[in-house]
Amino acid sequence: MLQNYITVALRNLARSKMFTFINIGGLGISLASCVFILYFVFDELTFDRFHDKADRIYRVTTTFVDPPNTNRVRITDQSIGPFLKRTFPQVEEYVRFDDLRDRLYINHESIKEEGIYFSDPSVFKVFTYPLVAGNPETVFAKSNSIVLSETLAAKYYRGDAIGKTIDIRGKSYEVTGIMKDVPENSDKRINGLINGNFPTEESANKFFKFDTYILLRKPTDVKEFTTMLNKATEKDWKPMGATFEVQALPDLHFTQGIQMDNAKGNLNNIYIFILIAVILATVAIFNFINLTTVRSLERAKEVGIRKAIGARPFQLVKQFLGESLLAALMAGIVAFLFLKVFYHIFHGITGKTINFTLERDIVIVFCALLLLILVSVIASLYPAWILSSFKPVKVLKGEIGPVTKGSHVRKFFIGVQFMFSTALLICLAVVVRQMNYMQHTNLGFNEDQVLVVQNPGDSAAQVNMGFLTRELINHNLATTITTGDLQSLPGGITGTTNIWYKETGKEHEMMPQSILADAGYISTMQMKLIEGKPFDDFAAPRHGELVLVNEAFIRETGWKNAIGQKIEMFTFSGRKAVTIIGVLKDFHFRSMHNSIDPLIVLCEPASPGGYLYIRMLPGKLDEVKATWSKVLPDSPFEYLFLDESFNRQYENEEILLALFIYFSVLTIIITGLGLFGIAAYSVEIRTKEIGLRKVMGAGAGSLIRLLSKEFIALTIAGACAGIALSVYAATGWLDRFAYRIDLTFWFVLLPVVIIVLFSVLITSLKILQAVRANPVDSLRYE
Repeated sequence: MLQNYITVALRNLARSKMFTFINIGGLGISLASCVFILYFVFDELTFDRFHDKADRIYRVTTTFVDPPNTNRVRITDQSIGPFLKRTFPQVEEYVRFDDLRDRLYINHESIKEEGIYFSDPSVFKVFTYPLVAGNPETVFAKSNSIVLSETLAAKYYRGDAIGKTIDIRGKSYEVTGIMKDVPENSDKRINGLINGNFPTEESANKFFKFDTYILLRKPTDVKEFTTMLNKATEKDWKPMGATFEVQALPDLHFTQGIQMDNAKGNLNNIYIFILIAVILATVAIFNFINLTTVRSLERAKEVGIRKAIGARPFQLVKQFLGESLLAALMAGIVAFLFLKVFYHIFHGITGKTINFTLERDIVIVFCALLLLILVSVIASLYPAWILSSFKPVKVLKGEIGPVTKGSHVRKFFIGVQFMFSTALLICLAVVVRQMNYMQHTNLGFNEDQVLVVQNPGDSAAQVNMGFLTRELINHNLATTITTGDLQSLPGGITGTTNIWYKETGKEHEMMPQSILADAGYISTMQMKLIEGKPFDDFAAPRHGELVLVNEAFIRETGWKNAIGQKIEMFTFSGRKAVTIIGVLKDFHFRSMHNSIDPLIVLCEPASPGGYLYIRMLPGKLDEVKATWSKVLPDSPFEYLFLDESFNRQYENEEILLALFIYFSVLTIIITGLGLFGIAAYSVEIRTKEIGLRKVMGAGAGSLIRLLSKEFIALTIAGACAGIALSVYAATGWLDRFAYRIDLTFWFVLLPVVIIVLFSVLITSLKILQAVRANPVDSLRYE
C-alpha cells in the first residue's frame, strides 16, 4: 500500500509540472527565507548569553540629574565598583574596563587594533573568556600583563605569543595568556585585555571614564538593590548630581538612551522581521494549501472509486498526508540549497554568520522541521476533508462541480495574500523614503570630501603636523585641516560636560554635549555661525577661556542674548569660568533618531589620540596618501570619509531596508505565482465554456473581463485591508525618529496601483492563452 501511495504521489507531481514547481519552489524559498530571519533574530536575542554567569552580571551606569535635565551615561568613576563590593554582601565581584585609545608597538611596528581594554584581574571571575594558554587565576599576577585573542596572537605571532612583549604608552607588557575569540554577538567586542592597575577607591579624584560591571549573588532583588545603592552613595556622589542604575548584561544590546554607549540593536526591527517571517510563511502555506486543494479536486473520481471499494476517510487522509509530506520534503531540499547559495548575500547584508552547529542551531532546525510538518498536515487534511465529504455515486456520475467545494476559503486565502503584499509594499515605500530623507537632509555641516584620520600619538609625528598641513594646502590637495578629540566626530562617541549658568539670579546645572577641537574646526566642517565671532577672531592664548554654543543651548537656558554670557565648566581641578563668544546654527551631531541637544564647543590645541579632519579636494586621495607617507613615514594613514562614518548610524535601517526589499519582492512573487496557478486551474476547468462563448461571438476583451473580474475584486479587497495594516505599522515605525517624513496619499496609492496591475498582468497572461486557443480544441477538451 505504501509503495502504491508513493507511486501515485510521484505520478501526480510529474503530471502537473507547473503546479509542482510553484508549490515546492515557493514553499522551499519561503522556508529558507524564514530560516534566515530566524538566524538573524536568534543571534540578536542571544547577545552576551554565552557568559556562564550572564544572568547575574549587571552593568553600572551613571545618571546625572539636574531638574529638568537628566543625562544617562555609560561610564562611572573608578571607585563605584570597589565601593559596592565593600558595602553590599550581594555583590560577589566587580570588574572595570577602560578602552585603550593608544597604538600598540609590536616588533617596533606601530599597530592600531580595536577592542583592547585595560581591566581588573577579576575579569575572568565575572565574564566567560576561556583561555587557550595561560591560567585565569595568575594571568594578571604581573602588573605589566596582557592577554590577546587567538586572532591577534595568530596575526602577529603565528600563535606563539606567550612571553612576547608589546609596548604601550612607553611601557612593555608581557603576553601571559591567549583567550578564545569573543563571539560576534557580544556587546563588548574584546580582542585583548591589559592589567589595568586602576586607581584605588580612596583616590582623591573621581575619573568618570570606566565601564563598571558587578556580579550579584543569587537571589538578589535588583530593584531593591538599586534603591539601596543610591541611598548608600548619597553622601559622596549626590553633591555631583550623580545617581546610579544597574542593567542586566543580556539586555544591553537593546538598551537605548545611554550616552557614549556602544552601537545597539533595535528591538522594533526584531519584531518587524518576525512579522515578515510570519507573513512569508503564511503566504507560502496559503499557496501550498490552495494549489494542493484545487489539484486534489481533480482527483474526485479517484477518491470516489477508492471509497466505493471500501476506502475509509482515515486512509484518504493518510494518502494525502503522505503526498504532502513528500512535497514538503522536496521543499526542504530546495530550502537547504537556497540557504547554501544565498548565504553570502545574507552575511553581506546582516554581518551574521551561520555555522550550522547543533548546539546553536537546534532551535532553528526544529522550528523549520515543525513548519514543514505543519504545512504538510494542514495541506493534506483540508483537501481530504473536502473530498471525503463527496458521495461516491455522485462523483462517479460527474455531478460534483470541482470548483464549488472550498471556493470561499480559497478566495479568503488569496485576499489575505494580497493584503500582506500590499502592506509590505507600502511599508517598503515608507522605509525607502525615510532612509532617503535621513541620508540627504542638510545636517547643518558639510560632510562631503572630509577625510577623518587618526591623529598620530607619538611626539615626533606631532612635530611634523604643521609641515603636513602646509604641504597639503600648498599643493592644492586640501582646503582646510583641523583637529579634534575623540568626541569631535559627528556620529561617533558623544562627549558631555557639566556646566553651571545663572538665570534670574539662580544657578542651574546642565550637561550638554561637548566637542573639544582646535580653532579651525568650525570652518573646516562649514558650520554656520549665526551670532557672535569664531575662535579665529581672538588671540590663541585666550582660546581656553572662550566657547561656542548651539541654538538648542540657548533655548535650554532661556537667554535672549547669549554673547558675552559667563558660564562655569567642570574640570578635574575644579570649576572653570568661560565666556560664550558665538552661537552656531543647530546641526545634527547625531543621527535623526535623536533630537538636537544643547552643545558646547571648546577650543584647545590638538592632542594625540584624537582625529585629524582634512577637507580634501575631489580626486586627490592618492596624492594625500603619498604626502602623508612622505611626511609621516612611521604613522599609518588610517582614514575614513566623514559622510560614510556618519551614515553608519543608520546601519540597522539599512539592514531593514535590504531585507525588506528582498522579502517584499519575494512575497509578491510567491503571491503572484499562487494567483497564476489558481487562474490556470480556473481557466482549465472552464475550457469548454470559453470555447462555447467564442463560437457564440464573444470577443477576447469580454472573455478576459469575465474570467479575471473575480481575481481583480479579491486583489482590491486585499489591498484595501493592506492599506489599513500598513498605515498603522508605518506610523509606529516612523514615531521612533525625531525627524521623519509625513505619510501622504501617494505612499498608499502607488503601491496599490502596482499590486492591482500586477494581479491583472498575472491573470491576463493565462486567460489570454486560453482565449487565443482554437475553439474546436476547447470543445473537445475532457
